[in-house]
Amino acid sequence: MPKILVTTSDKTWIFSSAISLFNLIAFIFVAVAYAIIYKKTNKSVDAGSKTGQKTKRKVRKHVKGNEAHIMNERQSAIELNC
Repeated sequence: MPKILVTTSDKTWIFSSAISLFNLIAFIFVAVAYAIIYKKTNKSVDAGSKTGQKTKRKVRKHVKGNEAHIMNERQSAIELNC
């Protein structure tokens, strides 16, 4: 049965240390990459919410302007049918 933990007196301690060091470096790389992605997505969400508010205001203004026009058309149609 192979040993899980090795000491410097074992012949394969360099190989085990190299694998452990590689795993540590890979973990740190992935953790930093996720942190960068998280920060970038939060910035884009914040910026998107500001532009989203502007777009909502424009749409609301457009819809309110069209409501009066639609009501006038309906009223005219009703008057024609009577």
